[in-house]
Amino acid sequence: MARILHLSYDVQGLLRWQDLSNIFIDENEQYVSHQEAKEYLKQLFQEGIQVIPLGDPCEGFDPINGCPGHHKPD
Repeated sequence: MARILHLSYDVQGLLRWQDLSNIFIDENEQYVSHQEAKEYLKQLFQEGIQVIPLGDPCEGFDPINGCPGHHKPD
């Protein structure tokens, strides 16, 4: 049986990026600045969140370990 694993970003890894200005979109569907993104990631990390989902929603996503894996129907 096939298995699906959703991808995730490592929060600490993202904090080392030189430019975060095209990663996150705000409620107005505008990209946030590098500094705004960095502050957001710092806040997440302080809350104990180590990974964030990338792309598609993931049922059962864990903020420390990421996607638990899902069985793909045959």
